[in-house]
Amino acid sequence: MTVFAFELGNELDHKNGKYGYVSPDVLARDYVTLRNMINEFWPNKTTRPLLIGPDDGTAHPSYYKEFLEKAGPVMNVSTYHFYPDRGTNPDLPQEITTTAFLDKFLVTANMIGAVIKNSSSNTDIWVGESGTASHSGQEGTTNTYLSGFWYLDALGTAAALNHKAFCRQTLVGGDYELVNKNTTVPNPDYYTAVLFKRLMGKKVLGVHMDKRVSDSLRFYASCTPSENMESGFTLAFININKTAAFEVSVEGLSGTNADRLEYHLTTGKEGDLRSVKMMLNAELLQLTDDGHLPDLSGRHVTGSLPLSIQPLSYGYAVYTNAKLQVCAP
Repeated sequence: MTVFAFELGNELDHKNGKYGYVSPDVLARDYVTLRNMINEFWPNKTTRPLLIGPDDGTAHPSYYKEFLEKAGPVMNVSTYHFYPDRGTNPDLPQEITTTAFLDKFLVTANMIGAVIKNSSSNTDIWVGESGTASHSGQEGTTNTYLSGFWYLDALGTAAALNHKAFCRQTLVGGDYELVNKNTTVPNPDYYTAVLFKRLMGKKVLGVHMDKRVSDSLRFYASCTPSENMESGFTLAFININKTAAFEVSVEGLSGTNADRLEYHLTTGKEGDLRSVKMMLNAELLQLTDDGHLPDLSGRHVTGSLPLSIQPLSYGYAVYTNAKLQVCAP
């Protein structure tokens, strides 16, 4: 039997949590014991399962710091859970498309990253569990197009901060599920995740915007996966402005170098951000008759035209002919 990884417990840092509280000192000693057991049963490093944790639920730096002081050297991956809000918040639908809401993950990810960097640990960082809201999410919000503003921003932020994995809560179950448990029809965030995986590569690029650009716009960039494009790059974009559209150009690219494939994701019901349907380039996304994903191809746009981003929308642009040296295979 192949085992990918071991982890001890779930959110054991919650003093009033349903799983019980374990101090960071005790948990660290347990992880050291588990590491010794893993090494004994899997002496071959190439087939040895990873040791990941502590998967704490509060992402509190003091708990994390004390845990890593003792367990850091034996860990492969440091994990934490993150939810920007609770599903019980009645104002959640209005708050998702605000900079304050989107910035919550950036603050936490930077904080955890700093703790790990200053510890004796040399682990990768994963978000071990996350969704738009905790407590099983919120029906009509976290399973709709609206959720994607936070989800795409979180995926981009995690990549920019060198996180190696982002575990979404959940594939099936709760009101934040990627696939509807009753119909097996993908919710909007499923398509956002599929396109992120296909279009955003492992080499992350920095994005620098003109200071005059609205704070309603957010961008994340990476080299496009080489199997899709040579020396091209992908730009993920988010516009949380309710009324303003923006025309965007990439400095240094012109003519055919700015040719691109655009993937504009918009709500499947005009004016309703809480729709469980989503459009790709004005085409409704729905499973084929035999249950397969629909065509998720981009729309070719000539480099002579700017990237036009509509209000309250998000998506991707793949610059197919950019010829960036940093993205050369």
